[in-house]
Amino acid sequence: MRPIKVVLWVLAGLMGLVVVGLIAVVLLVDPNDFKDEIAQAVRDETGRELDLKGDLKLSVFPWLAIEVGHAELGNAPGFGATPFLTVERADVGVRLIPLLRGEMQVRRLELDGLRVNLIKNADGRTNWQDLTEPKPGAAAAPAGGGELPSIAGVEIKNSALDYRDLGTATHKRIEKLDVETGRFESGEPVDLQVEFAVDDGEGTPSTFVRLKTEATLDTQAERYSLKDLDLNAILPREALAADTRRDVAATRDVEVALRPPALVADLKAQTLALPQFVLNAYGAELSGGVEGKQIVDEPAFNGTIALKPVSPRELLKQFGGEAPRTRDPDVLKALAFEAKLAATGKSAMLRDLEVTLDDTKATGTAGIADFDKTALRFDLAIDAIDVDRYLAPEEEQKKENPQDRKPFELPVERLKALDAQGKLRIGQLKLAGLKMSGVLFTVDARNGLVRVNPSQAKLYGGAHRGGFALDARGDTARLSIDEQLTSVAFAPLFKDLFDSERLAGKGNLKAVLAARGNDSDQLMRTLDGQIEFDVQDGALKGADLWYELRRARALWERQPPPAQASTGETKFHKLQGTAVVRNGVMENKDLTIDADYLKIAGEGKLEIPTQKVDYRLVANVFRVPPEGAGAEMQSLEAAEIPVRVSGTLEDLKIRPDLEAQAKARAREKIEEKKQELTEKLSDKLGDFFGRKKKQPSATPQ
Repeated sequence: MRPIKVVLWVLAGLMGLVVVGLIAVVLLVDPNDFKDEIAQAVRDETGRELDLKGDLKLSVFPWLAIEVGHAELGNAPGFGATPFLTVERADVGVRLIPLLRGEMQVRRLELDGLRVNLIKNADGRTNWQDLTEPKPGAAAAPAGGGELPSIAGVEIKNSALDYRDLGTATHKRIEKLDVETGRFESGEPVDLQVEFAVDDGEGTPSTFVRLKTEATLDTQAERYSLKDLDLNAILPREALAADTRRDVAATRDVEVALRPPALVADLKAQTLALPQFVLNAYGAELSGGVEGKQIVDEPAFNGTIALKPVSPRELLKQFGGEAPRTRDPDVLKALAFEAKLAATGKSAMLRDLEVTLDDTKATGTAGIADFDKTALRFDLAIDAIDVDRYLAPEEEQKKENPQDRKPFELPVERLKALDAQGKLRIGQLKLAGLKMSGVLFTVDARNGLVRVNPSQAKLYGGAHRGGFALDARGDTARLSIDEQLTSVAFAPLFKDLFDSERLAGKGNLKAVLAARGNDSDQLMRTLDGQIEFDVQDGALKGADLWYELRRARALWERQPPPAQASTGETKFHKLQGTAVVRNGVMENKDLTIDADYLKIAGEGKLEIPTQKVDYRLVANVFRVPPEGAGAEMQSLEAAEIPVRVSGTLEDLKIRPDLEAQAKARAREKIEEKKQELTEKLSDKLGDFFGRKKKQPSATPQ
């Protein structure tokens, strides 16, 4: 046993000598005398200047520790004179005895007044890149992060981080950064609490963030997990008011809270697991779960996401505002959705999507196929929606004069940036008064060219099919339309679309039109193309042409007006024609109307922007009832009566011109008399000259 005791005594003696020596170092050596050597060593290693303005304090037992006062580390070359890092106070130490055994046990690490300035220049190089790049000839760092030392805790107070991207002119700043942890070792759970404020560095109000969790950091396995994560952010009312242009006094601070029970990232396996999360914000609750693969090399995430039913009107109140006024005050009261999420670093798509807005339900897929291009992709089916319910209330006053309406500006620049492709199917749709079913819109919008083709729907007993294109690639937008209505009942169509009862009947309409301009007024005034129409068994409401002819005849003949009142409409068996549109004016030269007693032909113009009408018709009375109302028109049977139509579509004026007809009839009679006299004169002259030829010859010789 004696040799062992000797060895122990020798070791104890050596330890005592080490301790005495270290104490002597502390007592006899001032670390401030070595500031220049320390700065030179940093300069040799990093190429940066280290300015130790504060005092250095050294202690040895039981901790080998150093405390640093104010210090600054210079920036990388080319990034200005602002220090890369400053600190007001730093204190770190390791337990001496374990250190002599090769073990690293770090006491509580304290940093106060830490300031870090991060910069990314226009070329994409950062001012921390030189600190992370391996030195020439240096051995490659081992895979994984290595084992963390045992640390009694970390405390960071009154710190800040400033980040500038000179290429994108963005600025982000974290201030009031406080970090506090309990004791942690690699692979062991540790309590973590972080608080900070973030803003854009331009004087806008800060968002305050607080994080509390139990973290496990296994650097050797490169596996990191958070348990019972509680993340809260408070968005200031000043920032919300600025973003939404609301009154600051009416806006409240909004708390956003994320509380997943667990979050695990495995960097070796490149996986991420967030099996369940709940996000509360603005009075809404979003929940779901996400799994990630290849999160380092090529991130891909899949999961589920759902929004509990919430009132959009109440959400808007969270911003200090009010919901828009709608024709139906009961809309915007319920919104919910759920979907499967598939996302990468470049895209995010929602599949098996189910959205409920009030009493409307939509299903399908939707998302962004390319974040850089904001490329929208969708394939949605909607059961039924009345869009008019969500529009602003109709004005109670009389309708505005079309000439007084302000033109609608086309968002040309937005259209140039738009990238959208997809299909929209709607079972039942009401839009601008029109009621449709079986609706299909196929949208393709790229590089300023927006096409909706084909579009189709069933409406008013018939069908619609067509498409349109809006080309905004140049300075002036160009619109092309190719629309066709087949077997459509025009009475309810005009009633719902124009609140008008001018036309009734069932028929067809085809329009191929083009226009150019950057607002609705320019498009109307440059409209060109062709229109064909064919309506069967209908009526032109607002004027009874047969009655007007009877009344005009009575006035011309100085007789009492017809006893039977006007029916207010001109019924017809067929109405058809074609028209050419030039510069917003529709010119029709082959209008024909086949009515009970009349055959009408004519031509005229319609100024589409002003709805001004100017038509000249010829009504041929081809049949007269044998008795009753209209029997007095016998004198006009087979007559061709000029009719002038003027005014606007809302206020048509129809004036038969019997005087012109009478004058024409008189001219016809005169021409007939002239012809008769000419023929009689010709006969007499012929007889005269014929008799003259039959006279005897001269006296015989």
